Amino acid sequence: MIAEIARCLASGGLSITVAKSPDSYRTLDEVIAASGLDPEATSRPSLYETFHSHNQADTVATCLDVQQVVHHEHRFRFTDADHIAEYAATNPKYQLGGDVEEIAWRLRETVGNGPLETTSTVTYVVAARR
Repeated sequence: MIAEIARCLASGGLSITVAKSPDSYRTLDEVIAASGLDPEATSRPSLYETFHSHNQADTVATCLDVQQVVHHEHRFRFTDADHIAEYAATNPKYQLGGDVEEIAWRLRETVGNGPLETTSTVTYVVAARR
């Protein structure tokens, strides 16, 4: 992917790549596992396993000249079980049966109604074509 970005950039052109840390949403994984909805949620690989904030700059540097790296901690706040369920139902990491209402009901019954705050380090890498 980075090689293709480098190929498409004009000479001296800049790219900005963005990636999350591999432990993103760890708190959410723990809640989903504790609820019994997906007991393996904490042991399943991260969605950010291949390209993430820890290897992003080195990966980009294989094809582009890295100019700047910025790490920013993002905090995500889910207001209640309905909000958590809406997100979790669309996340391909989780193996959740049922619909959003069923997921929300199960969360309320097993781990409470929230709120839930989870974090992720988001890294921005600015790089130039060589």
